[in-house]
Amino acid sequence: MQKEADILIHDGTFCRAIEDYRPHSSASEIAKLSKKYKIKKLILTHLSGRYKTDDEVLNAAKSIFENTLVANDLMKITLR
Repeated sequence: MQKEADILIHDGTFCRAIEDYRPHSSASEIAKLSKKYKIKKLILTHLSGRYKTDDEVLNAAKSIFENTLVANDLMKITLR
């Protein structure tokens, strides 16, 4: 993984790791990696439908890495 990247867009399917669904990442795992590798902004996508709102996944990530967003349909990102 690139250190000190401006942005990381990654799946954050679950709040925390679930062993039976290992191919999917959890928001907390990705938030820890974002902090470790000094990512400037984390955008989570591919959230599980088991959550009624995105807030549960977003809060799990933000408790570790504050500069986190959840992607939404037709979202645009401007890179400078």
